[in-house]
Amino acid sequence: MENIIEQYYEQYNYPSVDKLYKYLKADGHKTTKKYIDEYLSKKNEVQKFKEVKKSKTRWDIYYLIHQMKNGS
Repeated sequence: MENIIEQYYEQYNYPSVDKLYKYLKADGHKTTKKYIDEYLSKKNEVQKFKEVKKSKTRWDIYYLIHQMKNGS
């Protein structure tokens, strides 16, 4: 059953538990929302296109404030 859930999960572009449950039920697969939720919570997904932002340090903030005060 896990292979089927994985296949549908990828095929339908990673839907929510409710939508995935509806797709599986519509095709006659017997499963529960709880089972799907437990299976998906075991998977450790990472966003493929997550933008990593550099956090500003105190010196960066000090430099910005100094520039604003001096009109640079």
